[in-house]
Amino acid sequence: MMPLLFQFYFVFLCVSFYLRRHLMLRIYVLIGHLRQKMEKAENWQSKYCVEFEQRPQRTTIGLCSLLEQQMFVDVAICCGERVLHVHKVVLAANSPLFKEELEKNSSVEHVVITGCDYTVVKSLVEFMYCGSTTIADEHLKYFVAAARTLQMKHWKI
Repeated sequence: MMPLLFQFYFVFLCVSFYLRRHLMLRIYVLIGHLRQKMEKAENWQSKYCVEFEQRPQRTTIGLCSLLEQQMFVDVAICCGERVLHVHKVVLAANSPLFKEELEKNSSVEHVVITGCDYTVVKSLVEFMYCGSTTIADEHLKYFVAAARTLQMKHWKI
């Protein structure tokens, strides 16, 4: 038989261990419950997806309008005696060659194009802004060659 003091101490340790374990479990449960409430509170607010209706068409129309009104133009394309004022961002977005050159020197204000008819250059710019252009038969091969030189993609005849 165990002495009484030893039994008491053993029971005390068991009860103490039980209480500690019970308290720890209770604390963990409380923390978990609070965490769930906080997550619910964070997710409680509704989230909405806002979409721009017909975005590509509206963006294209807006860019064409800016070009027609010559608003916010920041670079001049010189071809022979004629000049087209355009937006660097449109050139860079449509031509990897323009993008590379404008990254090297973003302060460029004039781009000189030689060996190409103004009609072809104007058609290329119109294509960049509007996604389509009309070009005469006699200029088509020069348009294609210029588009390839500028590394323009996503076009078809």
